[in-house]
Amino acid sequence: MEFPDFKFPDGTPTFPSRAQIHKYLESYADHYHLRDRIHLKHIVTSVKRIDGGDAHRPRWLLTIKNTTTGAERTGEFDAVFVCTGHYSTPYIPTIASIENFRGVVLHSHDYRHPEPYAGKSVTILGGGPSAFDLALDLGRHASNVIVSVGQADRLKLQEQYAAGKLPPNIIVVKWPEVIGENAIRFADRDSADDVDAIIYCTGYRHSYPFLDESCGITIKGGKRVRPLFKHMINTKYQTMMFINAMVNVFDFTLAYAQVPFAVKILDGSLQLPSEEAMNADTEDEYERRLAAGKTLYHAHRWDDATTFSSEHYYTDLIAYAGLDHMLVGESQVKILEARVVDNIYTYRDEVNI
Repeated sequence: MEFPDFKFPDGTPTFPSRAQIHKYLESYADHYHLRDRIHLKHIVTSVKRIDGGDAHRPRWLLTIKNTTTGAERTGEFDAVFVCTGHYSTPYIPTIASIENFRGVVLHSHDYRHPEPYAGKSVTILGGGPSAFDLALDLGRHASNVIVSVGQADRLKLQEQYAAGKLPPNIIVVKWPEVIGENAIRFADRDSADDVDAIIYCTGYRHSYPFLDESCGITIKGGKRVRPLFKHMINTKYQTMMFINAMVNVFDFTLAYAQVPFAVKILDGSLQLPSEEAMNADTEDEYERRLAAGKTLYHAHRWDDATTFSSEHYYTDLIAYAGLDHMLVGESQVKILEARVVDNIYTYRDEVNI
């Protein structure tokens, strides 16, 4: 999470707290005198293309709202960087008979504290980072935590559970088959009675409700944003860039590589292929993902150990734009990932990576 041009303070632990990350970002802004260039407590409610001039390099009309006063204003801009990420609109998969459940149902996006679940039975749906984070947090308060994983058990939670590496009140089972008023039967024929809460840890949808149709952006199934060259450049209107639209990457360092790439396009020092060529390249990559057994869910994911790894993307992006290599060594990340899949409960204990 460290920017290449701004180090964490000496003594920062390998796993910084939220407060330490917040302070780091504020220190970065102060060091580079960014606060005067940032309008906090404002939201962009609308982005529309302005016709005229170069068809592929339009200007943009934005409507901006001050969230403190409610006042709105409009302004014309030469370029738009969409940096809103993809952690705001929950993805809720369809689960048969979930409507029968009479307990609490929420998404991890809305989870805040474990204390309301003290002494209760909680079922977590999902097998990714948010699932194990919540399982560990809830495990200290809930009577039991049932982690229900699908086919993509990326963190090998079932193996860790079978090996007895998890706390005794954390149980790992398959995906739900039938959900009743307070009971769940899972695909491995395990069942749970007297369930008090179900928490979806199933990720998020890409959502950009502020983009007008004139922007030319479509989203399929909440998982694939089109048409994006290199997962970031609007191929039709190339003054619109999407920063950090990808999943399972290092967001800080990814932005650090993508933004110089985008700037080189805007200042003309990097010439893009034709719209048709960029679309063909984008479709070719997606077809290769499908051929490798991926699905729509993986359209912007970089969690494969081979061709579709984050390292592969960074290397390709930097080489294409002629940027200096600036990112953390992938070997360190692989060491950490190996510890996570070995034991999610103790991987933070060994900090020297």
